[in-house]
This record gives sequence, structure tokens and C-alpha cells, in this order.
Amino acid sequence: MQVYCALTSQNKIAVLSEDLELLNLIELNPNSGPKSLFRDKNILFSVNIYDGSVAKIDLNENKVSQKHVCSYPTAICKKDDSIFLACGETDFIYITDEDLNVQKIFAAYGFPISLDIYNDLLGVALLYAKQVAIYDIHTQSLARAISINGFPNCVYFCGEEIYTSYSDEGYFSNGFLEVFDAEGNSLRKTSTGSMPTKMLCVNDDLYCLNTGGDSIYIYSSKDLELKKIVEGISMPGDIICCNNHIYVSCMSDGGVVKLDLNGNVTAEVKLGETQGITN
Repeated sequence: MQVYCALTSQNKIAVLSEDLELLNLIELNPNSGPKSLFRDKNILFSVNIYDGSVAKIDLNENKVSQKHVCSYPTAICKKDDSIFLACGETDFIYITDEDLNVQKIFAAYGFPISLDIYNDLLGVALLYAKQVAIYDIHTQSLARAISINGFPNCVYFCGEEIYTSYSDEGYFSNGFLEVFDAEGNSLRKTSTGSMPTKMLCVNDDLYCLNTGGDSIYIYSSKDLELKKIVEGISMPGDIICCNNHIYVSCMSDGGVVKLDLNGNVTAEVKLGETQGITN
């Protein structure tokens, strides 16, 4: 198993072993600014915020191709043969094929900042609109718009439930987690740390990155009871789980931290500003 992480200011993708040994550095074009990563078998996609490009990386042949798609892309996900890109500054979702040719564009007003897919639904966190929008993935029609009492930083499907993390006034203000059912009804809610962003369900636990608070909050996903706070994680930016371990990228301190499922740090590596992470 290998871990891939975006070294934003260096315009590189780091390839790490599961014990965080640096194996390789994949070079992107100058001024790319890799932010979000998505892996599909032997192909790695990198969303690049500086030049608005997406890099397609063949991991078998170590071949990189890049194509400009939109201004300030913020997130990526994939369903079947279609790639979905959130483009924050233009308020659009771009749908491309696997060669990054644009097939469709549809509006998602309010700065789309986060994407997730469950079955035939596309969830979009609209930061400035204070909404989570749910679209039919095939028709791009709006299935429902969920009003959020703050600025949503992330949307995340855990089964049929829709999770969102948000701040009540701005990035570094009070944070909250809220869970909705498929119809948009609020099921449970709790306060959390400063600037909550990415989330991940593992077994019966929910991991939430508190980017502004340099910490990770671990909750029971069933009732959002707080189980543990992992402190000292400098501006956590992204999170994955692999082989019963949690991997978190760190934007400020720069690098990747590996934790066991109890939230204990077992390894870390310093790499420079690190944002997206995948395996």
C-alpha cells in the first residue's frame, strides 16, 4: 500500500510507504498548486488550485498529463466514467470524461467547496450560500437544498446520512457538526473545534479535522458523543483510512501523520505544505 499526498507549494505529489517512508516525488507543472487528490486504480488525479488544471497521472508508467479545466478548482470525485470538479470562483460543477474533456457544466451558486457521492446523488457544500445541495448525478437536477446555520466547509456521505461540518461566522470561529437524513431532516448536531473541515467514518467512529484548532475530534457516529481529542496536529487538511490506520495531511507544519484507530500517533513525516491525501 502506498500513500499519495499533495505538496501544494512545491508542485509535487509525494509517494509514501504505509510507514511514511518517502518513495518518490512526482513533478507537476510549475505553478500548479496541487490541492485535492483522487485515485482510481492505476490513475491518480490531482486538482491544482494555482493554475486551474487537473493532472492525470498513470502510476504504472509514471506518466503525467495536465489540462486546464476551470478557475480555482476545489474538490474532485468520480462516478463510473465521469469526473466531477467543484470550481469555487465560478460557481460551477464541471463534468469531464477520464481524459479530462469537459462534457457538461452546471451551476452550483455559492462557492462549491466540497463534493461527495453516494449512489446516484452528488453532495455539494456551498460555502457562501450556507447550503448543502444534493443533485441527481445523471440529470444534474437539484434534488434538495439543505439550509445550514453557518458556512459549510465539507459534505460527507456516511451511508445514506449526510454529514456537514461548518463554522458559524467564519473559518476560525465556532465549529459544528450536523447530520441529516436523505430528505434533509436534521438528525443530530454537536459543537466541535475551530474551523471543522474533512470528516471520515471508520467502523462506528467519526473523525473530524478541526483545521483551525490543530486537532482531530473523534466521535461516535451514532450519537456524536465525543470520545477523544487528538491535539498537536498542525492545520490538518485531509484524512484517509487504510489498513486500520488513519493518515492525516498537515498544511501548516507540512507533512503527514499516521494514527492508530484509538487516535494515537504512530509515525509522522515532514514534507512541507501538504493538502490532499489518498491511497
